[in-house]
Amino acid sequence: MYQDLSAWGIQSSIRIMETTNKKAFSRRKFVSVGLFLSLAILVITGILIQIYEHFDEGFAIHFFVGVHVLTGIFFSVLSILHIIINWLALKSYIKTKDVS
Repeated sequence: MYQDLSAWGIQSSIRIMETTNKKAFSRRKFVSVGLFLSLAILVITGILIQIYEHFDEGFAIHFFVGVHVLTGIFFSVLSILHIIINWLALKSYIKTKDVS
């Protein structure tokens, strides 16, 4: 299909471009990383809200409260998605851990 361009090293780079595989989008990884990042943001903004609560910085506390609330909503949605995606694994884990 390609001309012999191996003298210039072009054919090997074309072959490499043809054989690279694109990984499929993983919902499970996306939700897990999103949960971790939103939890980190929730912790940081919660601490900052506690710090700025003692100062008279009107804008800063309103900004951090807004970010905290929106991140909390995002965290809640991702938590529900996490349960839905991993429902079969959770169900089988509960079933095998039955206390008799």
